[in-house]
Amino acid sequence: MAPFPYRSYRQQEWIAVYILLIIWAVLELFAIGMGYLGNRIGTTTPAVAGDGGAAVDSGGGAGGGAYSKHPQQWRGGKAARVARYSFIMAFAATTANELGHGITRAVSILIWAFFALSIVYIFTSAGARHPVLPAAIGIPQIIIVLVAFGLAFRY
Repeated sequence: MAPFPYRSYRQQEWIAVYILLIIWAVLELFAIGMGYLGNRIGTTTPAVAGDGGAAVDSGGGAGGGAYSKHPQQWRGGKAARVARYSFIMAFAATTANELGHGITRAVSILIWAFFALSIVYIFTSAGARHPVLPAAIGIPQIIIVLVAFGLAFRY
């Protein structure tokens, strides 16, 4: 049997998808870790004689040891969400091309461009809260994925 003609492009595209999967997993663990650390911030000191028996909360919440979020928890959660959606889109485009007419050099280049934009989007979303950021990076990502999907159904 003859070797697959686009083996190197095929492998390169799946490598990009696999790296996005790894980034998503690492960021998800980071977000879970920040949530765990956030639950440990709120502590309660025992009641002191003469204060009416009320516990004093040093976590800033309403008595009884209220839990608070870690200050960096939103960063990990948002970055993990962006990484998850990036992985799902790259996986869907790669699978469609794999099952369609096959992965070509053009599709591989598009997926790697999508990968590069995903990395930029993941780290900027973790570092900045700006309302224009999702549209500024998300629209080019969607266009790239739509073109990659379109190449899967070409004639």
